[in-house]
Amino acid sequence: MVKYNEMDIEALRAAVVYNAETGKIQHAINGSPCLARPDNKGHLSGKVAGFHFKAHRVAWALHYGQWPSGDIDHINGNPADNRACNLRLATNQQNQFNTKGRAGSSQFKGVSWKAADRKWQVRIAIDGKMKHVGYFREEEEAARAYDKHASLHHGQFARLNFVCSENSNAA
Repeated sequence: MVKYNEMDIEALRAAVVYNAETGKIQHAINGSPCLARPDNKGHLSGKVAGFHFKAHRVAWALHYGQWPSGDIDHINGNPADNRACNLRLATNQQNQFNTKGRAGSSQFKGVSWKAADRKWQVRIAIDGKMKHVGYFREEEEAARAYDKHASLHHGQFARLNFVCSENSNAA
């Protein structure tokens, strides 16, 4: 049985057209949208030439001329944004770093209210284990502490609470 990622890229190009600037994928013959149905996580998918595809994997294959060797991360966190500039190869762990925080007591990722201590607690996943960062009186202070640790440990894949910090210099 042939797997979708063994499908010849040229055959795929004959079936669909990818616009790297918009991230849209259309049928080559009639120009109608394809691979546009969101799954339960918001990733777009659909069928082309009898194969079920995730749109971001097709976008990568058409843009770079080869199937991705690992996971594809959506840099801005929007799984429906398949512009070439928003896609990058990632390990599963790197992909997890760039996820939104769970809904909970705080509006910020990595921060939760610790009622017993009446403070905001910061925790972060490092090497697959949850690490305690500290307790903070102010929620925003806790979120900045999370960002500092996320930048240090997750690098370019860190999903930060504050994209622009007061320490960054404007160009």
